[in-house]
Amino acid sequence: MREDVFGVTEGIVLRYFPDYNPLGPNDIPIVIGLAIAEDWQKASEKLVISDPHEVLSILNLEGEYGQFIFNEIQNNKVSIAKMLSELAALVKDFYNANEWICILGI
Repeated sequence: MREDVFGVTEGIVLRYFPDYNPLGPNDIPIVIGLAIAEDWQKASEKLVISDPHEVLSILNLEGEYGQFIFNEIQNNKVSIAKMLSELAALVKDFYNANEWICILGI
């Protein structure tokens, strides 16, 4: 994957936090952040067994960016799924100690 790999996670962030700014800091409250983390975990499980036509929907990347990066996602589904699962666990752990998290755009 290219160095902007976090971009594959942003579709799910946008699903729950539509004001997400990919170029700056985003303070995500606990309720929204935990929903994002849960969706990342579910996406990681679905991604590895998905058909190619489901991939962008699972990641909420059905727009232009998803089309642009589709082949890379398809070729790296297992690695992306692992990253999503690990990121979900890290975010959940962080929220055990904090009520907000700041996600910086790429």
